[in-house]
Amino acid sequence: MPTKAKYDEFEIQRFFGCREYKVKLGKNDQGQYFLLNFFHISERDQLQKLQNIQNIEHPAILKIVQIRNEGIYTKKNNIQLSRSCVIYEYPTGGELYEYLFQTGKFHEAQARVYFKQLVEGLISIHKLGLYHGELTTEVIYFSDAKTIKIGELGLNQIRKKKYTFETPTWNKENNNYEQSKDIFALGMILFILMVGKPPFSNTEKTNPNFSGLQSASQAIWKQLKMIYTNVAFTDEFMDLIEGMLTASPKNRMSLSEVYNHPWTQIQSEFTEEMVREFNSKQKKIEQFLIKANLTRELKQGQMIISNNKSTLQTGLGLFRSENEATKQSEVIQEIQQIDNKALKSISPDLMRSDSYLINLDPNQIMKLIKTKLDAKDFNLKIEKEQNEFSLIISSDLKTNIKMEIFQVETQENTFCVLNFTKQKGDFFDYIETIKRFHQLIDNIQQELSNDSQRKEKTV
Repeated sequence: MPTKAKYDEFEIQRFFGCREYKVKLGKNDQGQYFLLNFFHISERDQLQKLQNIQNIEHPAILKIVQIRNEGIYTKKNNIQLSRSCVIYEYPTGGELYEYLFQTGKFHEAQARVYFKQLVEGLISIHKLGLYHGELTTEVIYFSDAKTIKIGELGLNQIRKKKYTFETPTWNKENNNYEQSKDIFALGMILFILMVGKPPFSNTEKTNPNFSGLQSASQAIWKQLKMIYTNVAFTDEFMDLIEGMLTASPKNRMSLSEVYNHPWTQIQSEFTEEMVREFNSKQKKIEQFLIKANLTRELKQGQMIISNNKSTLQTGLGLFRSENEATKQSEVIQEIQQIDNKALKSISPDLMRSDSYLINLDPNQIMKLIKTKLDAKDFNLKIEKEQNEFSLIISSDLKTNIKMEIFQVETQENTFCVLNFTKQKGDFFDYIETIKRFHQLIDNIQQELSNDSQRKEKTV
């Protein structure tokens, strides 16, 4: 029995991006990585439509390497299925959605660099009379810190998906303007790049932000400025967003107008500081992958929590019934009721995307955190010390978080895990606070590394 699933010569490594789109990361016999997007053989004929775009060459478009009309997908249990597959180049920088979800928005200059690339890529698509149809943060990828790419081009003709913001009323005016829908979607992406979340969830007339942008934009922008005080809502930016997010395609900006707009044309060079910012964000994404690997390494995902007087041992990995979520919830409640000062060991099941993994002694970590936390650069401070391995931390963003140190043990290594729980404040302010805390830990690790190197040189 194979340890991993396979598709012809590709060994399946993991899901990549949104599971809904069935994209997986595959490694061939030469050790090269590719993205694999699978479809049932019943849809094979429709894949021929992708031939029109397979040869598109543009630095902002994820290249289709091959369209495989038929191949053998071998599951872990050796069951074999016939599958069609579109094989894409592998964007080593990862998925835009993960960066936004786990590390928050980008600075204005950096967002502009990425946005301009996306506009250029979309222009090359529209020039051929084509459209994307699924332009969201889930199908946009990074090759590296400086290069962003539009992925999964052409698959909308097979999946027949709609944009999440589409509503019946909006569609009455927009259904025959597929390219203009892409421009609307691009406006949503620009707002998310700058703010960290979309301006509205759908285009219902009752949606205050959407309807407000159409008829009372000054009031909406005033409200947004009060909510997102750290976003550069310039006149040029607001004008561009309004021009792209119109209800009617007849009033919407063209791609040429978007590209030549004053906000887009502001000179923004990619600086070394931007590269460092991107690398910091990428590190958080990599930590998420480490967690997935840890989950596979641990035997049955067992969780052991030790206290001075008793030990609670529960195998979360053994729960496979319909009541799994309820059982896990009960276990978590039990954990929270234990008021111990000893270091806890947890299963990765309880680790989240905002956790921080670190291979240092937990006592040393806590000591350094207490020493460094009040650094003005991060606007963080300790509100309360709950026990030896737990703190309540606040920030100037009016949010409080609980930080706890746990440990995860594998056969080879022991990792310390910093878990966070929002206790007060807005979710996106919480994410921004976590981001600052991650940066603080990055600095601590860098200082330790520098100290170690100096000692080695001395010796």
